Amino acid sequence: MKTGEAAKLMGIDPKTIVNWIDRAEFVKYFSPTARKEGISQRILTDNDLALLNTIRHMTVNDRATWAEIAAVIESGELRRDIPENAAFVDTRMVPEPQVRESMRALAIAAERDQLAQRVEALQAEIAAERARSEAKQESLLRELADMSRRLGEYETELKFWRDGRLKPPKT
Repeated sequence: MKTGEAAKLMGIDPKTIVNWIDRAEFVKYFSPTARKEGISQRILTDNDLALLNTIRHMTVNDRATWAEIAAVIESGELRRDIPENAAFVDTRMVPEPQVRESMRALAIAAERDQLAQRVEALQAEIAAERARSEAKQESLLRELADMSRRLGEYETELKFWRDGRLKPPKT
């Protein structure tokens, strides 16, 4: 059920419902969909409605403080007696187990997306490392080829010295 529908059901302003849900004393008791976590619009479960009805009743009828209301909610003594002008059962209401399953599916999808991004980042990092490694390998091969060429030149020069075909320069 949406907040506007719940507001009509209970005879209160939709902004009041949002304020109650977001209130520090109560926020932990509401479902993730009521808190608008991972979704664009609040969806209230039957337990959320009972919480709201308890808050409504205690603020209007009992003139209770926020702390007193929080204590009653903590005890689990929720008022499920929706006002007489409303029907408690709304066929559009999503059962809490289904909400939990949906939230779990959303969480899994989000985690999967994060892992996919990490895999892409690691693949890019590996490709960059390969490119650096290949460039380093090419540099080392050029250096090795140059040293091998110079070594061959020195060996030839030494052979000429030994054979007497090359004389030391005069100083």
